Amino acid sequence: MITRDPLEIPCLKNDYWTVFDGVPGSDLARTLRMVKQNKYKSPLPRVSQLSAEDRLAAEEENILECFTYSRDKLGLR
Repeated sequence: MITRDPLEIPCLKNDYWTVFDGVPGSDLARTLRMVKQNKYKSPLPRVSQLSAEDRLAAEEENILECFTYSRDKLGLR
């Protein structure tokens, strides 16, 4: 888990598509449809408004939650 604000993906800008030579627009349309159908229920977490100390605490909490998930759900030790 990376502790940061969500990245903005400029997928509707021409410059974004220069690296996807040959990818049809229907692929983008299908992906955007899937994203809209599976919208995240609450706002995505953001940390940029937090103080440096609170960002550090949020990062530590994320790390500990990832360790717990890895141990309890994935069986990693």
